[in-house]
Order: sequence, then C-alpha cells, then structure tokens
Amino acid sequence: MCVDKRVKHVLLLVFVIWCLPSLVLAGDIPSALVYVERDSYTVLVDKSLQKLFVYKGQHRLRTFPCATGKNPGDKLEKGDNRTPEGIYFFRAIRNGDHLPKYYGWRAYVLNYPNAVDKIDGRDGDGIWIHGREFPLSTRDTHGCISLANYDLKALSRYLYRYWTPIVVFDRVTYSTREEIQKRAMLYKAFIWKWLRAWEDKDIKRFRACYSPKFRAANGSTLARFMDRKARLFKKYGTISIETEGLRIIDSKKYAMSVFLEDFSGDQFHTKGVKIVYISDQGDRPYILAEQFVPLNIARKWASVARYLDTRLERELYSFIDSWRSAWITKDIKTMKTFYLDSFPGKEAFFREKERHLSGYKNIAITFEHMKVSRSGAFWHVVAKQVFTSNKYSDVGIKTLDLVRKDNRFFISRERWKRL
Repeated sequence: MCVDKRVKHVLLLVFVIWCLPSLVLAGDIPSALVYVERDSYTVLVDKSLQKLFVYKGQHRLRTFPCATGKNPGDKLEKGDNRTPEGIYFFRAIRNGDHLPKYYGWRAYVLNYPNAVDKIDGRDGDGIWIHGREFPLSTRDTHGCISLANYDLKALSRYLYRYWTPIVVFDRVTYSTREEIQKRAMLYKAFIWKWLRAWEDKDIKRFRACYSPKFRAANGSTLARFMDRKARLFKKYGTISIETEGLRIIDSKKYAMSVFLEDFSGDQFHTKGVKIVYISDQGDRPYILAEQFVPLNIARKWASVARYLDTRLERELYSFIDSWRSAWITKDIKTMKTFYLDSFPGKEAFFREKERHLSGYKNIAITFEHMKVSRSGAFWHVVAKQVFTSNKYSDVGIKTLDLVRKDNRFFISRERWKRL
C-alpha cells in the first residue's frame, strides 16, 4: 500500500514537472492588455464564461457575472441578438428613472458601431452595459451586457467616458509577459514612426502607415484623407505633436491605441484624446481609422493634460539650464545641438560665437525675471540676461523662440537687446 502511494506521488510529481513549462508559457496576463498604465482601468468581457473582469493595469481587480446576447457569435446586423466583439468606450449614461425597468439601475451606452465596425459593414445600435430588475441569467439579452444592479453599481466606479476601454471577446486569451512586451514594442515603434512622419510633414512616410481600407471620421476614403493632409502639410511651416498617457489594447480582430494628443501647427493649437484603430496583421501594423475626442467630452483626460503641461514646462526650464551650461563652458559643439538646423545663419552665428568666447574666462550667465508663453507650435522665452567674464560684461533682454521636434526643444530664433 505504501509502495503504491509512493508511486502515485512520483507520478504526480512527474506530471507537474512535465506540465509546468506549458502552464508558464500559457501566461497569466490577458493578451488584450498590451500596454497599460498601472493606475488605468480596463474592462474585459468573456462571453464564453459570461464573466466581466475589471483590470487595474495588468492585474485583475474584480470579477462580475454577466449576461450577453441570446445568440452566439459576433454582431453583424440589427436585431441578430448578438453581442459585438471588439474595443469600445461608453459615450453616454442613461439613469434608471428614465428607462424601462428591464434596464435596471443605469445604462452605459457603448460607441457601437465603432469606426472599425463601420468599415466592416456592421450595423445596429443600442448596445449598452446595463443593470436589471430580475435575477441574472446567462445569454438572455438582445446584444447588451447586463449585470445585477448591485454589481453594476460596483462596476460604475471604474467606468469613465472615453477613458475606460471595454473589450468584448468570445473568449479572453492570456499571454506571457515576454509575449506582451514584444507586442508592445511593435505597436509603440509603429506609433512613434507615424507621429514622426506627421511632424516631418513627409506625406510618403505618413501614407505608408495607413491601410487601404482606412476611412476617416467623416467617412472619406484614404485618397481624400491624404489629399487634405498634403494641403495641411504645405500650409503649416511647423508641426509639433506631443502625447501623454499612451495605452494599447488588442482585441484579436484589431488593436487600439489611445492617448492624449497635443497638436500644434504654426499658430493653431488643440488638445484632445486620439483613438487610433490598428490592423493586427502580424508584424506590419496599419491604421484602419482614427477618432479625436475633445477634452470637454473625455473629461477624465483633463488631469493627463495638466500633467503634460507641467512636464513640458519642466523640460523647457531644464533645456534652458543645459543650454546656459554649454555656453558657460564654451562647448560650441554641444551648443549647436540646441538649435534647429534651419536656424537663420547657423554656421556663421556659431563661428562668431566661438570667436568671441575664445578670449573669455570665468564666464557667468544668469537669467532673471524669466517669462514663458506659448503660441501654437512656438514657445517664447523672455528674460533679463546678465553676462560677465574676465574681459567683458553686459546686461540685456534675451528673447528665444523655441519649437518642439522629436520630443525635445530646439531654438528657432534668438534675439538680444542691450539695456
């Protein structure tokens, strides 16, 4: 008997050792959560399990039972009683006192059909996450996602308009951290390539980032969209794009990138939430559709916008300090890197600068009463400049015009007036 038990234990140990690698490889991070911030929420719906999961970052926070459409499969048309699969946000709230009792305490109206659904020819509407006044059953809705009222109230603390992605799957799949990181690197590299082409106003590189199936928010084709972009590229002398709060979600059918976009072209400046839908075709992503949501609608992003403003201001002061240090140490090579290549008369400017600085020792430069302002793509710095050395001293007003390119500042124009 003891021998039999020992044999069983050995066999069990062999089984565990044999299976452990495959269990590890299976992963425990949802494949959807490609790149998410630690404090951001994502809702995943698993239709096969009739479960709704709330994730904070890549860690599961809550699990709720739910009910989805009566019929299996992805939604195709109005009245098919299927729950759509893909990535959604809620765009409106309808409270229970304005709804039939069937919908319970509240309804969150999803943005179905989203831009990709429209490209794929899917129709229908009225897909909600809502409560219910009767006991929860499985697969009994007309396509909505339904929870018990008390669960919906608990879920509501994680739902923010155009902030919390709601990702619906037939079955949620999981990946290893290494697999997730590989996907994140692929999509992030693609997004930065697209943004750089946009800033550089390179229509050829810019167009190469888009799928032939692309449709603009107004429904126009890729050709018409690119014609408009080409005109804007010619119109603007300088384009600058800043981003913050990047998140990347993958739904199997397509991926979605969402972030705060700070766009400026010459004197024009706007901020909002950019949603980019990306085709998930192996190692070559393409943009399928885009959406821009103003901050007065996506209000949760206002804090991200404030953080971006603070970060840019901090980087500007750091830039000025580093530029001043290079000047004090007479490091002409480093000083040149602070100026745009298109800075007027750049080479002659630095030949003269080097000639003047070569005879000075013990250089000290201070800036007093510095004022910073922004006008579109241009940042303006005005300060009282005090220059002293062993041979020469002066006081004047220094004015710098700066632009942002490739996520850093450059001096585009410099002026000085003696006091």
